[in-house]
Amino acid sequence: MRTLSWTSLVFLATVLPAPGYGQVAEGDTVTVMSAALQLRGLLWRPESAQPLPAVLFLHGGGCADMDGQHAVGPRFASRGYVFLWLYRRGAGASRGEGECAFQQISRVRAEQGADAALRLHVQLMTTSELDDAMAGIAALRATAGVDPARIIVAGHSNGGQLAILAAERDRTIRAALNFSGAAALWSQSADLQALLLGALAGLQSPIFLGYARDDSAEAGEALGAELSRLGKVHELKIYLTGGHNFVFSATHPADTDVFRFLSTYAQR
Repeated sequence: MRTLSWTSLVFLATVLPAPGYGQVAEGDTVTVMSAALQLRGLLWRPESAQPLPAVLFLHGGGCADMDGQHAVGPRFASRGYVFLWLYRRGAGASRGEGECAFQQISRVRAEQGADAALRLHVQLMTTSELDDAMAGIAALRATAGVDPARIIVAGHSNGGQLAILAAERDRTIRAALNFSGAAALWSQSADLQALLLGALAGLQSPIFLGYARDDSAEAGEALGAELSRLGKVHELKIYLTGGHNFVFSATHPADTDVFRFLSTYAQR
């Protein structure tokens, strides 16, 4: 696995031949600047002579090493999407670059209780966590070989919440994908509900919402109902099975649904 800066990545993408679609089997390690922090990410880039749509994928909570990127990165690349899995500050390969949000939340929960931890969660979602997501979008949009008009923001669990907030912040996003966003916390935090429901009014991009009944679909049902009320373009899929992490399974029905959705709203 190579380690590249965004500068060197752009240079290589410019000079290497691009004979047509080809799956990048292993992601390149890249650096994304978020203010003074040097965040790490994994980038899969199909070979193509034409600019390609690109996906920023925002992982869920937790601070430890992750392996979901290797389940989704090659799947998107094999279908002609540049794909960036961004490790937000303090998490995974970005350990040591700022403090991981869930370390902060766990500390506050231990010291001040669950309600204070939930308030901090909402605060971080609109500050440092969102800052990192926006930095990832900017870096991806500036990468050679990417069509800057076809940027997709996607996320799982806490990352699904961020995908909504990032799409509200950057209204040029072509499409958004939210997998299991807020499924674990929806019933626990009225503030989180208000934040996410309020963000939907500013969305200009079509959004896909995916949830599983054997996890919790309450958040998806509420978000889908509000999107319908607002007349926003969206698709809500509630699967009977798959649990919280169904997005990482290539054989789950969501795989077909997501790429059909993207072929409609992001490939052209």
